[in-house]
Amino acid sequence: MHTNQGIRRHRRRGAATASLVSAAALTFVACADLMDPPAPDGADPPPATSAEPHLIPTKPPLGEPHPAAVGPLRTPELVSGQDPKNAHLRAVGSMYRHCTASLIKTGDNVDAPAYALTAGHCVKYPFETSMYFGVGVDEDPEGTLVFTFNYFHDTPDDELVQAMGTRIAYVTMRGANLALVELDRTIGELQALGIEPLPLADAPPAAGEPIELAVVPVEHDGGEYLEEYVRRARCAEGGRRPDVIEHQWHWVDMHVNDCQGMGPGAAGGPALDRRGRVFGVFNTHFRTAEPPEPCYVDYPCEVGDGRPERGVEGASYVADATAIAACFDAGGRFDLAAAGCALDPGGHASLSTAPSRVATPTLGEPPEPSGWDVRLSSASDTHYRYKVGPAASVDCRSADGYSDPIAIEDDRLAKLPVPAEEGLYAMCVLTGSGDVGGAAWQSTDHPTVIVKKVRAASRVESGPDAGDVTTEQAFDLANRAVDAYRDHLRDHRARFAVTVGVVTDTRMEITADRTWYIHLGLDFRKEGVTPPDVASFIACHEIGHALGGFPFKRSPPQYRQVEGLATGQYGTVSSAEGQADYFATKECLPRLWSTERDVNALFRERVTEYAKARCDAAWEDVGAQDLCYRIAAVAEGFGRWARRPGDSRPVPELSTPHAGEVMVTNENNPPLQCRVDTMLQGALCGIRFRGTAIPGLIPPYEQVLTFSPEVEAAAAPDACTEGPGSRPRCWFAPNATAVDCTGIPELGMCDVIDGRPAVVQCSAARGIETFVCAPGSRCELEADGFALCTE
Repeated sequence: MHTNQGIRRHRRRGAATASLVSAAALTFVACADLMDPPAPDGADPPPATSAEPHLIPTKPPLGEPHPAAVGPLRTPELVSGQDPKNAHLRAVGSMYRHCTASLIKTGDNVDAPAYALTAGHCVKYPFETSMYFGVGVDEDPEGTLVFTFNYFHDTPDDELVQAMGTRIAYVTMRGANLALVELDRTIGELQALGIEPLPLADAPPAAGEPIELAVVPVEHDGGEYLEEYVRRARCAEGGRRPDVIEHQWHWVDMHVNDCQGMGPGAAGGPALDRRGRVFGVFNTHFRTAEPPEPCYVDYPCEVGDGRPERGVEGASYVADATAIAACFDAGGRFDLAAAGCALDPGGHASLSTAPSRVATPTLGEPPEPSGWDVRLSSASDTHYRYKVGPAASVDCRSADGYSDPIAIEDDRLAKLPVPAEEGLYAMCVLTGSGDVGGAAWQSTDHPTVIVKKVRAASRVESGPDAGDVTTEQAFDLANRAVDAYRDHLRDHRARFAVTVGVVTDTRMEITADRTWYIHLGLDFRKEGVTPPDVASFIACHEIGHALGGFPFKRSPPQYRQVEGLATGQYGTVSSAEGQADYFATKECLPRLWSTERDVNALFRERVTEYAKARCDAAWEDVGAQDLCYRIAAVAEGFGRWARRPGDSRPVPELSTPHAGEVMVTNENNPPLQCRVDTMLQGALCGIRFRGTAIPGLIPPYEQVLTFSPEVEAAAAPDACTEGPGSRPRCWFAPNATAVDCTGIPELGMCDVIDGRPAVVQCSAARGIETFVCAPGSRCELEADGFALCTE
């Protein structure tokens, strides 16, 4: 899978159309193969081969290259729509660069609604609990779904055929990654436009038989395609049908092949047998990017057969679709209850939240066993059954080994200890009512499977040339940072918990039971910019939200935290974003790295002249200087990590500090250059926290959410308040008082600044702000009283 960051532009003969993908949506990656052209009708296709792919170890050492992919990249064939032999591929459609889909044949009724078959994550945001563990039936689309058929590089624009998705008839990523979308056109209407639906296979091809993947990729592992239209890959059906794990998803009986050469945009495309029938939907492949991390996003792994989980280099995976043909009624409408339909019908309990994908065997101080953290939610099921075992051997589809029925209200699965031995485990859950195995129970054919990796945190080597961390290494680094604050946790009667895969965006969650969660999101690992030291800083930043103290955030969650402190809940109040940055480099990273003198010394030869001068002026001791150099390198490294894709602004550098000043402390993320400046200032400050107390968190606690001189004074001895090492004015306003907005309307007003029109606004959170209009513009009040600059 690849992350689609923001809106991406689609080039087609000068036209620009925005992708339908949300800012954080992820797209599975396909791979394709180039072989000889298709055989004439009635003739056998040319022979295809499927080399045994290379197995990747599940824990590759950082910095040690793994073997290259099997053979060179084989570019998939760009298909011509003018060749009559390719007429069947007119039914392959692009979903605006996000995915591929195919129009499928559901019967002989030309008045039946048309259906597009694609992957589940192509029609719904995949990183939701319902998409990990549930099934959706007859749902409205979350956004606009557009399918463009006849999508060849040589198709005239006026011959493109578009259809809109009006209803998601079926969608799941539990056990299989599939979706059916009902379109706003009938089969007959699309046939009249030259689009013939592809027939569905009722059985998969045999091992070794030739197959064809028809997809619309926009990228491959080696780069981008200049021509983003229908391509075909030919290879052979593999000799095994493994279960596959990727991130939180557990898929069964996947088709495997060694087609290569595709990437984002290809997922959802049809896999065709030698007769041109759809037998599957392309889902994912094992990327070639370094470092490989089997079983996580972009790196699916195979499990089962009593063998350890393994990433198979060169392998790509297709979800079986042969069960779909029987799921339409005589009129060509989708019907899950149709005789012979073997799709997962859903309708049973799901999880209220996704548990962490990784866990340490124990948690907290004194250590207690980590729990599975599985909480079931159901409106109809009354009981559940479960079993746990190694992913290598547990068979969730076998009725053997499940527990006796347990009341759905019993939350023992939340505290159920994870296995003490390291490894990849699966929890199998069935829910239902009445007699076990009856019609009101979830079938063992379609269990709910929760995957968890249990591992003791291990050391991760670092240095100026260290490469990107893996997900598990990021988990280890965060746990190492947490372990450095055991004394704080003891004194605050709290515990840190590091999670992976619970959320998409990395953040701190402070809960009423005094658990402080560091959620490592899918945004954490960014290719080429996430070395161990940046990962450690991010973990320290999240710790800073719990322990950093003044200044605090002043949003609704913090009001709840303040109220809870009176009754022993929460244990802290969230620090402002800038304070979390300051804490990370002033307190946390020195606590982690002060004894790593040999590693710190490596940065002496890499430090910029600007950072060296600042560090040397602040510190006389050589070891302290080296530590400062290392933190300065992290500051600029984080500036690269945090940049948004497509950002045209200069990369933040320490030598170009932010020149702005705020009237009121900015509790949210300041400009990126300001954050980089803050990180350096933390490295320059020689004052450390005096103990385990959270600076400024003093009673009465309501005052921490106001402009309180007492709170600021209480925190002052724990920070550098002026000169080198002090918090930058680009986000921090010392000695601040409540803003007086007298005379400035709530919606702003127009004014003239140095002879130019300007908008003036005032708020308690940001103070008085002035925005000078661009040359040739004027300031006007809209009908609702809002002041703005207009041309």
